Amino acid sequence: MTSKTDQSEKPSPIFPFNDRDQMENYLPYQLNRLAREWSTIQGQVLQAHGWTEPMLRIMSSLHAHGQMTVNEVAALSLIEQSGASRVIETLVNAGHVVRKISDKDQRVRTVALTSRGRKKLQEIAPAINGIYSQFVSQLQPDELRACVCGLQKLHTRIASNEAAGEDRVA
Repeated sequence: MTSKTDQSEKPSPIFPFNDRDQMENYLPYQLNRLAREWSTIQGQVLQAHGWTEPMLRIMSSLHAHGQMTVNEVAALSLIEQSGASRVIETLVNAGHVVRKISDKDQRVRTVALTSRGRKKLQEIAPAINGIYSQFVSQLQPDELRACVCGLQKLHTRIASNEAAGEDRVA
């Protein structure tokens, strides 16, 4: 017989919630709460630097992945393509990002960080790293790794289902 504390036991669906405890233990609820809280905290820091969250997401994606198309940047930055295009235009005008035409295919337009853009990211990094450290300060390193690994596992499954043309959570 399996006990309720057995980690191999999958949680049963609990929606609609019968009480506060069920709601507090519902992963999508917690993810939304944490995302909203992080967005608020980060937004305050970004505003003090004259930035927006979409600007940071786009520049961070370009810094991590290098030159990409606008569609790739939009997907990685979790921004609709039209919104990403507007933010990229702002970043181009500020000299943080440059547009390029592919050498292989003249129809393909890409964007990349400029040295000025990399410098701007380095300027804001201490503030972002500081609030991130505070945000996760209650977690031990192994707890943080376990959280990130679990979320990556969920994301990988969803991405695999999408690539196979299946429902996201099938």
